[in-house]
Amino acid sequence: MRRWYVIYTKPRSERVVEHVLRERGIESFLPMLQVWRTRRRRLENEPMFPNYLFMRCDLMNGDFAKVRWVPGARYLVGSDGEGPTPVPDDLVEYLKERTNTTTMYDMHHWEKGDRVRIMDGAFKGLEAVFDARLPGYERARVFLNILGRLTRCEVPIEWLDEP
Repeated sequence: MRRWYVIYTKPRSERVVEHVLRERGIESFLPMLQVWRTRRRRLENEPMFPNYLFMRCDLMNGDFAKVRWVPGARYLVGSDGEGPTPVPDDLVEYLKERTNTTTMYDMHHWEKGDRVRIMDGAFKGLEAVFDARLPGYERARVFLNILGRLTRCEVPIEWLDEP
């Protein structure tokens, strides 16, 4: 019976392991996210779970030999002494749907000085002036007009939208 399992890989070897598994006829799934890289000023695809990927196989009927010695792979994830632990099909299907139909991180590329609207939090509904993305790509610095004075604030990037 073919079931989903998780493979732990060496650092930054997820794509190599996925490629080798596919060449060996093993179904694999590497959930990816688009992440904004501030220093490079671009979006890059990165694994959702660094050092982990999913594979679907039947370990009892010959597939174990195909996955045991894969370059870049360390081990199959499981409980101590129990061997590899299967992952529910529902979880993998959910991850496939989530990574294929939604953007996990904001896709807007605001420039310094652009007008934005804050959509959540204490300043919900207020317009602000975008200043910069902050390290960690999930935060932004904006300026709010509070009592006739521009005040610097930091908000999660997903709270921002077009005015």
